[in-house]
Amino acid sequence: MAGKLLPQWLNLSLVSNNIKSLQMKILELELSQCVEHLFEHPLFIEHCKMIARWSINQFRCTIMCKQLKMLPILSQKWSLFITKIFSLHKPSIMAGLFGLFTIAILYEVAIYHVGLISSDYYEILGEKDKHRFIIQTLQSIGLIIAISLLKSLKDYLASYLHVEWRKQCTIQIHDQYFQNFAYFRLNVLNYSHILMNNDYVDGKHPLDNVDQRITQDVDRMFQMLSIIVPELLVWPFIVVFYWYKSQIKTGWLGPISCLMLFVIGSGINLFLINRVSHYVYQQERREGDFRFQHVRIRNNAESIAFISGEMAEHRKCYSLLDALITVQYRLIFRKFLLLFTTNLSDYFGSILSFIAIAVPLFAGHYDNLTPQELSKLISANAFVTIYLINCFTRLIDLSQNLSVFLGNYNRIIELNKWFLQQQQQQSSNNNSGNISSTDAHQTNSNLVVVDGDRPLKFDDDNPEFNDQSFYEMKNVTIQTPLRQTILENLNLIIKPRVNLIITGASGIGKTSILRSLKGIWPISYGSIQRNSQLDQGSTEVMFFTHKPLLTSGSVAEQILYPKIYERQQWFQNDGFRERVVDILKFLDLEECVLKRVNNNIHDDFNENWLDHLSIGEAQRFQMARIFFHRPRIVFLDESTTSLPEDVEEKIINELVHRYSITIVSCGHRRSLKRYHQMELRIRSSEIFELRESSKL
Repeated sequence: MAGKLLPQWLNLSLVSNNIKSLQMKILELELSQCVEHLFEHPLFIEHCKMIARWSINQFRCTIMCKQLKMLPILSQKWSLFITKIFSLHKPSIMAGLFGLFTIAILYEVAIYHVGLISSDYYEILGEKDKHRFIIQTLQSIGLIIAISLLKSLKDYLASYLHVEWRKQCTIQIHDQYFQNFAYFRLNVLNYSHILMNNDYVDGKHPLDNVDQRITQDVDRMFQMLSIIVPELLVWPFIVVFYWYKSQIKTGWLGPISCLMLFVIGSGINLFLINRVSHYVYQQERREGDFRFQHVRIRNNAESIAFISGEMAEHRKCYSLLDALITVQYRLIFRKFLLLFTTNLSDYFGSILSFIAIAVPLFAGHYDNLTPQELSKLISANAFVTIYLINCFTRLIDLSQNLSVFLGNYNRIIELNKWFLQQQQQQSSNNNSGNISSTDAHQTNSNLVVVDGDRPLKFDDDNPEFNDQSFYEMKNVTIQTPLRQTILENLNLIIKPRVNLIITGASGIGKTSILRSLKGIWPISYGSIQRNSQLDQGSTEVMFFTHKPLLTSGSVAEQILYPKIYERQQWFQNDGFRERVVDILKFLDLEECVLKRVNNNIHDDFNENWLDHLSIGEAQRFQMARIFFHRPRIVFLDESTTSLPEDVEEKIINELVHRYSITIVSCGHRRSLKRYHQMELRIRSSEIFELRESSKL
């Protein structure tokens, strides 16, 4: 696998010929002191510029595959990955790559000089030359300081690239994650398996634990990449140089034996990497399931305690832990085999240098040397040969990092593939004159909804419709993503100042109507029309579910939500503070909310609001947004179920009679009916009754 990854980062079709020309030039120049003059050579400088241009240029993996005939099985996911990686190359990242390459070359130069220190000491001590010993010691101290600094700079730049790559990749994922309700489709609807051709993993839809993929897998992937890239950047140059130096001292036997060791080791590791990366993927998925179970327990601790559900939760945790440990056992066994072959290559290389020098030594090629000169030669040759072996085995050693990288990469690429398919579907709809359902709820021109298998008309230009109603559903059929029909041929008109309550048995489809009106649930047939004067994307239309949604942050942020809170804009607005305080007092939230923040609505509240408020208080806190934003229509999905009837009456009467807000409610409480003029009762998926609420 290391052999597969390397060509994707180094365009070998462009670099190989240049490396050969560099090697020939080195041979012509008889570089006995190559390192001292390496940076002055114009050909080497040109190669540095070439690497810099390569790091900036956004290569397409599909073009590289045509050039690299050795990789015919390179899949489309690698093309997507390379495109994504190079699209992350902001100026800071490009500068970091060039700096990393430069420092890595300097580090290798320092390594070469440090590696020759011992051979020089052998000669000096053998000759008992005190003056040269002092000079050599001072030079060695300087080299040690230099190599320590260069090593630290190299690691720093690699870590910097890791952080920058993660930042840019996460930003791009977030940009797509929060478009067209993708976060809802992935986390709630499990809509992805429709677009992923029913590609299930162990019976589950493939995009499990999306939050873990974004927060953890991206970080691990680029952490491994920041280890791999520095090695690949300088690898061709140091291989060419040490190949030449080894050939001078041992003939062809030294470099050829090193190459054979690399080919055998990488071949074995290539076989093992695929199996290790698969179980890395499985481990990350099981880790996510196990973590989510504990998050669920934390969020529902009180409910679990009331119902004495600790034994069931304990059993569930044990089951998930057992599945995780089983995968980890399989992973560490395969890692054992991978580590064994890697260590075998590393340690076998330590004696290979002596085997290579022994052949010319026993053949009498060095009989003319003194014992001190022979000791220096053997020491220098051992370093050169061992480092050439190290150049090859470093790629083998990267197999461990590569297996972790691939496991996380597969999880990220699945997410990117899902986003790409969403974009392609959106683009296809736009090219055919259509747009998606989510866009249809945010645009005030002649629109089309594409849901299910056919485009559906979404007309905002009907003048009669604009004058008479907010929404109109015509022959609407709603299905789940698994194509199970929830409601069929529903016709409904929602008019201004005509409050509507939707009733029916649990699970019959009340909430599905609100989801379709919002645009986050697909309809398979019919049309939904919206008044062009009603801005769906603003706070003119607000939806509230039965579960209170309280964001993190200050009281002011809670009230302004979903609008973005700019502290400087609102902090000096005295009218804003007075208005918020009046709303909270009206909702009897002065004690539980205002005093908790010492009456400072702009102070950050760093704890979870839901941990400090009852469900009823949280519902009232959520309702404060309605009084602040004053929408034209509000949809309440059992949003007052935890409120006393007198509080519920006080709130709804204020909204309806003082602010003239149209209310559409879903619920079971009979007390709700008296606030609504119309009731839609759902008997079954095909039977509906729409009458005045008093007549039902």
